Amino acid sequence: MKYKKPTKEYVDTLFDSAESYFATFPGCYIPDRLKDYEGKKTYLWDSKVLSNTVEQGDIFEFGVFKGATITWFAKYFNDCKIYGFDSFHGNPEDRDIGFQVLPKGDFDTKGKVPNIKGVEFIKGLYSETVKEWFSSYNGVIKVVHMDCNLYSSAATVLDNIKPFLRAGS
Repeated sequence: MKYKKPTKEYVDTLFDSAESYFATFPGCYIPDRLKDYEGKKTYLWDSKVLSNTVEQGDIFEFGVFKGATITWFAKYFNDCKIYGFDSFHGNPEDRDIGFQVLPKGDFDTKGKVPNIKGVEFIKGLYSETVKEWFSSYNGVIKVVHMDCNLYSSAATVLDNIKPFLRAGS
């Protein structure tokens, strides 16, 4: 099946169907006035991440693509080191998400790394960069945003960041 980008209506339906679930978490109810996808996404980040992170540590994003989320981190956490890991050449293999297949190369930026002030980017496949990079890291993790798309990628990340997580990360 060919990959088809979800429409705004489809994403809105997903969010709307999840509102009662989100309402079970204090401070995480999505108000009706937030009708657009970005507003709802931003509300979740603003209400949960800003108010629930530990004091010290660094921020990591695995799966940067064009940098929308990591830009948000750079805006609100300008006193932290922020690292973004991505190949910038898309998924290294096809990914079957049940109702469609995301083809190899999906999320490709043709190698273009976003230019975001305050963010250090580590370019390459996780299997080639994460273990080596964390072998010399001696900090602690404040926030991890994982948008890896593949189990193998997520497993590689989790195996290597575990020693740097702490209660509240």
